[in-house]
Amino acid sequence: VTVSFAPPLTSEEATAARVREELFLLGEAAFRSRPFPRSLAMTLLQTLRSRPGGLAIVDPAGEVPQLRNAELLVASIALALRWKHLPGRRVGVILPPGLGGTLANLGLLFCGKIPVNMNPTLSREAFAACLEKSEVQCLITGQSLHA
Repeated sequence: VTVSFAPPLTSEEATAARVREELFLLGEAAFRSRPFPRSLAMTLLQTLRSRPGGLAIVDPAGEVPQLRNAELLVASIALALRWKHLPGRRVGVILPPGLGGTLANLGLLFCGKIPVNMNPTLSREAFAACLEKSEVQCLITGQSLHA
């Protein structure tokens, strides 16, 4: 159990927005203080390998309606090998939720990149600002988004 304290706020400072911000910052600090024995990628790798026949993804709207753990692992590693030379540490992902987005995120994690899921509905200016702030140098998109 972690108990965190923030500096006291005066009644004028204690607006709903400010209190939410302070709680967010406390939560982030508490999360950072936790020791993690393995990275997210290694934990996912170990979990997928431990139950190869387990059902990993169900995507009834997708071309492949379901994927087993072993299939997800093989496909993710294949993408990781293909993407390991992408520029930058952070790579933007513009894919809808489902199998494609999951494969992209896992493939990037497995090649040591940080996936940054982007919102394609933003205005051009807002999207450019997100790219700059997130330090994304490369984007992964789906073919349907190129139309």
